[in-house]
Amino acid sequence: MKNRIPFILRLADYNRFSLPVLLHALESQGLDRHFDLQVESSATGMKKRLAVPGRKIIGYGFMTPHIPEVWKELSSLKSSGGNDTLWIAGGSHVTGDPDSGFAMGFDAVFQGECERILPEFCLNGLDSGFQLKQRVFAGRTEIPLDSSFPVSKAMSFIPPVEIMRGCLHTCRFCQTGSSKKPRYRSMESVESYFKELPIRRLQFRACFICPSGLEYGSRKAGEYNPDLLESLLRVPVSYKIRHIEYGIFPSELRPETITPESLRILKKYCTNKKITIGAQTGSERMLALIGRGHSLEQAEQAAAWVHEHGFRPMIDIIIGFPGETPEDRLCTLEWARKVHLRSNARCQMHYFIPLSGTALAGRRPSPIDAASADLLDREHQAGIVTDWWKKGLAAWEDLEKDLERLGSMSS
Repeated sequence: MKNRIPFILRLADYNRFSLPVLLHALESQGLDRHFDLQVESSATGMKKRLAVPGRKIIGYGFMTPHIPEVWKELSSLKSSGGNDTLWIAGGSHVTGDPDSGFAMGFDAVFQGECERILPEFCLNGLDSGFQLKQRVFAGRTEIPLDSSFPVSKAMSFIPPVEIMRGCLHTCRFCQTGSSKKPRYRSMESVESYFKELPIRRLQFRACFICPSGLEYGSRKAGEYNPDLLESLLRVPVSYKIRHIEYGIFPSELRPETITPESLRILKKYCTNKKITIGAQTGSERMLALIGRGHSLEQAEQAAAWVHEHGFRPMIDIIIGFPGETPEDRLCTLEWARKVHLRSNARCQMHYFIPLSGTALAGRRPSPIDAASADLLDREHQAGIVTDWWKKGLAAWEDLEKDLERLGSMSS
């Protein structure tokens, strides 16, 4: 156990679900015998760890919106020393745009699923002294989801269990659908996860990560298996979990998959009072442009059923898509008002940010005109929509400059 190489993973709110998975992948290969696996949650702490003499590896995982924060911190840390440090990056952004990772200052980037790539990188590095013969490390094959497990000796936090990776749909703004054949966690593996929670006295809440909650186990888009859903939700009940959440982040529901039967099952087992429906726009024209694959009528019906079964419908909407017009936004807000009056729905308004590896990567958002902004504010005051879009707009204003510097924006 002596002379282990410090391997420091930077923990942030946006990657806290993935770090236990990566740590487990390293531990399961016995690499904690060779590496001192550490987690650091602050820039100040990173600087202190960097000041310790000797070779070390520092890893970051991030998505496109987090570039300004990561790049600023990375530049500051590298300027303060750490000549023996190997800086590596993974996550959805460098998966879609590895060259930008090098432009930010990373020595190596990982494309795709790191549960297999990262242990291989470490094992090979032990033999080669981490003399890099390549800078991009990509997974050759997709891993079985059962082999990705979110429990680590190095972290007390256990994130929600991922039960579906990939998506049956190919929305143009999303990277999740890049894997055309989703993989699902087996019920045996779900059981193994819930066995861990009582051991750590974490029986308060159970959540599931599933990009389309009612398509767990599906072979084709829109397919729904009520028996499988009920079997899944029975597992945390059997382990006396007090709060079971499904149908809200991170297991939102597509509107065309929602049925009265599925809602009866959720009502029977779950304690969440809201259901999140991913509609993304209230404009039929924009639905077609972004490739959603459902209609506004289906979203309205889903919200009505959700309301009838005693849940509050929360509808995810994105404004500012490339090609969106003020008329499209007016349609969206009129639709939001309609479903609010009919089903007490509230629309969670997000602002479009182009994500690497998607069909809309490098495309700038449509600006929000003054009339749309005023109407959004009025509808927010009326309780019909949220004003989360303002945070997204501010984030984009920071991000745009960095994407231009990285050469990641189209002209």
